[in-house]
Amino acid sequence: MKKIILTNLSSPYKELIDLIGEDYVFLVGSGISIWEPSGLPSGQNITKYILDEIVHKNSGLNQKQREIIEEWFWDLPFEVVLQRCLEGDKILDWIYSIYSNSKPNSIHKSITNLSNQSKTKFIATTNYDKCLEGAARIQSLESKTIVRRSDTVKENLGDKIIKLFKLHGDASEENRDTIIYKVSQEAKLPSWKRELLKKYVKNKTLLILGYSGLDFELCPELLSLEPKKIIWNFLNEDSLKSSPGFQNYVVKKQSNTEIITLIGDMRLLLQYLGGPRSINNLARSSIDPPAINNMDKELKELWASRILQALGVGGPSIRIFDSIDKRYIENNFNQYQKYEFHKFYGRAHFFKGGESLKKAIEHYQKSIELAPYHRKIDCHIAVTNSFIAKKQFKEANIWMQKTKKYLKYANRNYKAQYLLCRSYLTLKHYKDLDLVYNSCRASKIRKYVEIILTKAAKYFIDTGDYSDFNTCWLMALQMDIKLRLPKSLKFEPSIEGFNHLGYKLPRIILFRVTIEKKETLNENEKALLSKYLRETKILGIGEYEKLKAIKQRI
Repeated sequence: MKKIILTNLSSPYKELIDLIGEDYVFLVGSGISIWEPSGLPSGQNITKYILDEIVHKNSGLNQKQREIIEEWFWDLPFEVVLQRCLEGDKILDWIYSIYSNSKPNSIHKSITNLSNQSKTKFIATTNYDKCLEGAARIQSLESKTIVRRSDTVKENLGDKIIKLFKLHGDASEENRDTIIYKVSQEAKLPSWKRELLKKYVKNKTLLILGYSGLDFELCPELLSLEPKKIIWNFLNEDSLKSSPGFQNYVVKKQSNTEIITLIGDMRLLLQYLGGPRSINNLARSSIDPPAINNMDKELKELWASRILQALGVGGPSIRIFDSIDKRYIENNFNQYQKYEFHKFYGRAHFFKGGESLKKAIEHYQKSIELAPYHRKIDCHIAVTNSFIAKKQFKEANIWMQKTKKYLKYANRNYKAQYLLCRSYLTLKHYKDLDLVYNSCRASKIRKYVEIILTKAAKYFIDTGDYSDFNTCWLMALQMDIKLRLPKSLKFEPSIEGFNHLGYKLPRIILFRVTIEKKETLNENEKALLSKYLRETKILGIGEYEKLKAIKQRI
């Protein structure tokens, strides 16, 4: 990998032109739209707003808990945060209201002008806003926006047209249904999107600006698009090091693509390439969404609780559920919403663990009574997992048997969760019989579990359920089973992969799994153990007891 510091270039224009060449395409993210007069919020801006206005104001966290949650929260992609809201329509209205009325800045103008000078004239973006279209229109440049498969007709893909490919949707009235704002929507990249990207990126220079690499469908595909070069602009060394997408899916993968990082301000880069001489100021983005502000207090509290659950935090999440006026739930929720209320109430107790597991089972059983038939499997699996956590494997097996009758109506995700439970209980059963792992019968059992765990992992990747994929991979790790995943599954099952997701609890579990059989720890491991012990205790996470046992043993 080659690294170039923009301010160290002696002849910037010539050196950059020679580096990029004549045939280049762009991939741009929200970082290009934060400048005046656009002033649009990035994903991190939205996440910060939700942390302040939803989590801190509605969770009743004490000061120590707030400090830890704030540290953990910054790793969560905003798609994970938005998906936790029960009012999905209001989230869509909010996104549309922010990004539909957008003004292009000089960065947009430079990018569209430079794209027009390229042979290929192609810009891929994860942005919802209309700034690139506006910039092209202001400069009298012909462009076509591609959002749907039907937009890929031949007349929209001409050689003289700038092709604006909006991978995560478009904030226009006619295309608002294309907006991707949930992590579950970012599973595998649809084949038509992959084919279109490859058509224009293969053997070209891919110039990346303002893009974090934190999405789950595009970043893992970059090298498979076979660009001749990837030139990725980072503001500074810190932003380069803290980009899990770049580190996991570009640096660590073997390919024939030349990887170059350009360290420095994108405004300077575009000036060097012949862009505007006037440097924009960083705009102060305004987020004041009436759709969110007018949400009922109880719904905000439930949103805060579900976000805490995304972080694996049980105790504070339980307190939120306990404090919610149950009359509001009874009078304002329909049966499906009541089912979800009890399901997540149970999940809060599940994350706390210990004595709370009894309460988790009670709420899960209540959710079974309220759930529509095709969702009952979800609740049965939750009860099974709770008994597994309580180490009551006989009861877990009974509930696993009850689950079978709902499989016919289950979607792929629930079938995968069923396989996950079944694999764990199968291994547990034969381990309790003290079978030797290398015996013929035990080897067959392990091979069987390897097959169903791998099948479950594939389901989770296909459906974008990366949290359960973490669980699947960790289970395989703990049982010394190798998941046979095809190379086409780009998700990285590693500590860096969990960093990409932003889920802190799997990182803590992975750390515990790697040290629990060790007799001694090095200084870094000791420090991390002490840190995780303190954090899990303060936040009321069940993992605390397991870490405590390791501390006492060592």
